[in-house]
Amino acid sequence: VYPNSEGKRINVSGKIVLQNSQEPVCAMVLANGQFGFTCDGSGTYSANIPLDANGQYKLQVYAEGVAPMVQVFDEFSPDVEVRLARSAECSN
Repeated sequence: VYPNSEGKRINVSGKIVLQNSQEPVCAMVLANGQFGFTCDGSGTYSANIPLDANGQYKLQVYAEGVAPMVQVFDEFSPDVEVRLARSAECSN
């Protein structure tokens, strides 16, 4: 937690791929209220976002046929590769 970073804007970027592969996924990516889509065939995303009261951002990824991903990062992890599992591969 880095509360002194609250409101600081950072650039975040990464790639959304299927678990155990490099196959890009068409997904909606949310990061602290900013959103984008990875449907250009590369699976990449990028945005300039504000950090929350803890100096962190919540990355959320939603795509058809795969389990949603929600994870919290800080300003020191702005580049993230997200690996998604197909819905049928998820266990409860």
